[in-house]
Amino acid sequence: MRFDTEGFIRDITLAFKAEVREVLVRLYTEIVKNSPTSEIASSVIMEVEDLGKEIIARAFPNHWTAIMHEWGSGSLLDPNNPDLAEYKASEYWNPARPDHYIRGRPKGYYKGIDDQIHYSGGAQEGKVLEGTYYRPIPPKHFVKRAVETIEPIFYQRLEEVLAKFPIERYVVV
Repeated sequence: MRFDTEGFIRDITLAFKAEVREVLVRLYTEIVKNSPTSEIASSVIMEVEDLGKEIIARAFPNHWTAIMHEWGSGSLLDPNNPDLAEYKASEYWNPARPDHYIRGRPKGYYKGIDDQIHYSGGAQEGKVLEGTYYRPIPPKHFVKRAVETIEPIFYQRLEEVLAKFPIERYVVV
């Protein structure tokens, strides 16, 4: 008696990949459903990268305002954003901004989070612009909530694949 390891690995991998794809569609749907704007909802991308014995699956909004709605902006920005330090060190962060309030920029050209080049006359440099010109956005964590909703379903589905998989078919007598 022997075990058909090659066939087992091939077939269980295919079964897991099918479940990952199905759960990814559910995650995509959940993100779209909870998106705070129609622009963000219509920008949600779903990608599957099949690398043979593994699969990488992603669903995410691809609109520049999505990050502001996920983590907030200005004085309402969530300080627990894992990418906040990187953002503050980037070319996008306003150098005249010592805190999280939306403030005027120094005179000159700068790259905005919309990836466009903008110009500031510098007249409002360092001044708080919240309430006067801009409203901060509270964090909605719509992607985080979608992942938290789908994650237990994902693990449950993988457990079901294991429980229902016909392992006896791979025992060769």
